[in-house]
Amino acid sequence: MNRKGKDNDKKGWNQDFLEPDEDEISAQISQEAIVNSVDITSATKRFDLDLQFGPYRCEYSRNGRHLLLAGRKGHASGMDWTRKKLHFEMNVMEEIFDISYLHQETMFAAAQSKWVYIYDQTGIELHALKVLNKVLKLEFLPYHFLLCSGSEIGYLSWLDVSVGKMVAQFNTKYGRLNIMTQNPYNAILCCGHARGVVTMWSPNVRTPVAKMLVHEQPVSAVAVDTKGLYMATSDTNRHLKIWDIRMLDGPLQSYFLRSSITNLAFSQKGLLAASLGNIAEVYLDPCTKEVKHPYLRHSFTSPISNINFCPFEDVLGVGHGRGFSSLLIPGMYK
Repeated sequence: MNRKGKDNDKKGWNQDFLEPDEDEISAQISQEAIVNSVDITSATKRFDLDLQFGPYRCEYSRNGRHLLLAGRKGHASGMDWTRKKLHFEMNVMEEIFDISYLHQETMFAAAQSKWVYIYDQTGIELHALKVLNKVLKLEFLPYHFLLCSGSEIGYLSWLDVSVGKMVAQFNTKYGRLNIMTQNPYNAILCCGHARGVVTMWSPNVRTPVAKMLVHEQPVSAVAVDTKGLYMATSDTNRHLKIWDIRMLDGPLQSYFLRSSITNLAFSQKGLLAASLGNIAEVYLDPCTKEVKHPYLRHSFTSPISNINFCPFEDVLGVGHGRGFSSLLIPGMYK
């Protein structure tokens, strides 16, 4: 195993991706081998947290330095993960379905079993948003100061956190909203539904601004890359498809995997991470070319509940039933 960099790169890449030997593929390289091959500072970014209130969801701050963890059984914590410094730890004594930082790491929102609550960085409750009830998914639009939520009964909401007022709230009429992501380029919300449809929403229009029939089976995960060029979708029948989200065209690529995908996430450099049961896989540039093998693969002892790339770092955060794991993904950002 060696690193592919600017000097020995024949294909013009300027990232330090792993370059496997002739008789191996990069997916066979373990995290232990990667840790043993990098410097001490990078090696400290690979760690596991064994926690007992899972399954866990993870969320990084926009600067990539701070980490939020939320267990379904009510445990929540925040830390400066680069220095391993704990900011707070608490148990809200009820289920937590999702968690999200707001415009800064000093405040975050937690979708609990009844309402959405706003806390500060020390875990002190600031607000109880009773207008947002039975919420399953949260997204924060940083350039609009809007906290977006999808509820169990199918309502999509936009709340202005600067003044605490509801901007818009629509009944999507598509049922349970637990699959939702934002297009970072234009702040449009993309929601996946059981009918195999992805709908795109703006708070200015009561109906979807666009609808795409992406699968014949229920949609299991949706992700949009940071440049707003591609959208990745998966269904319960093990299909993964890449779409041109600007032209609403595709699929550009179509894959059939070993098992169904439960989570998808794009990195800042276009890598795509997917969780397949208890296995996390990372694909190198799956949008513009057909990928034969995963770039990296790592298995866990419990099912994965959430995956997120850390901004500005070669790190993939994975929340699972036994806690949280930080994986090294060389070349993801550098």
